[in-house]
Amino acid sequence: MTERQRIQDILKPRVVFRATIQRDRIRASNRLSALNRQKGFLSDQEREMMTPWFDRVETIWTNHHNRLIEQETQMDEELRDLAGDFRIVREMTALRGAGLLLAAKVIGLIDIEKAETVSKLWRYAGYGLTAKGIIDRRTKGETMKYNQGLKTSCRVLTVSMMRSNSPYRAVYDEAREVYAARPDWSAGHQHSAALRKMTKIWLAHLWNVWRTLEGLPAQAPYIFHDPRHTHQIMPTDMGWQVEIRAVREPPVQPQ
Repeated sequence: MTERQRIQDILKPRVVFRATIQRDRIRASNRLSALNRQKGFLSDQEREMMTPWFDRVETIWTNHHNRLIEQETQMDEELRDLAGDFRIVREMTALRGAGLLLAAKVIGLIDIEKAETVSKLWRYAGYGLTAKGIIDRRTKGETMKYNQGLKTSCRVLTVSMMRSNSPYRAVYDEAREVYAARPDWSAGHQHSAALRKMTKIWLAHLWNVWRTLEGLPAQAPYIFHDPRHTHQIMPTDMGWQVEIRAVREPPVQPQ
């Protein structure tokens, strides 16, 4: 069994189950908060009459919430133990700011063989563009074109790398300086755009390193066929230990 198959058969189900537990835990926490808010709207007479009922319901939800916290903690420990068995995870966690749990939550949701191009990985992770060149966003009434859990995990991981002064921080800082020259952009907009650029470069490196480890073709992103782009950031520049082939290829000349 290849590493990719083991990730799909062993790691992915646990990552998905852990996400389900987390969602249920958040719902239980929200329910407890709602109960406390409801108490505040009661009159003294209603509170005296309803307190026994509120106490019983609160006990039920508190016990359920605590069990979910225990399950979530156990799943986190299991994921950390499993994650180190996969070489791509070990390569990821060699990067400053990338921990075992976050690496497992990202790797477990990606089928690197199906991600034939880096653009497909960007799209699936929520960092792609629509056919009209617009950033993919959730649209009410439409099926999402990306995996929200993967997008969240990628963002959390890259924020961690940025705050840990990973080499990727330089990508963020450079982009932030460029975007600061746009007076119509708020500070929040500039931050999000710079973080998005950093995340896309990190995902491109993950894609290339992982497909290299799996012996899969790793074609250069389309942007590197454009002669206007003269600078390429290699994975090894950012701390990856795997040497990949030079991905810059000369642009195809018209016949």
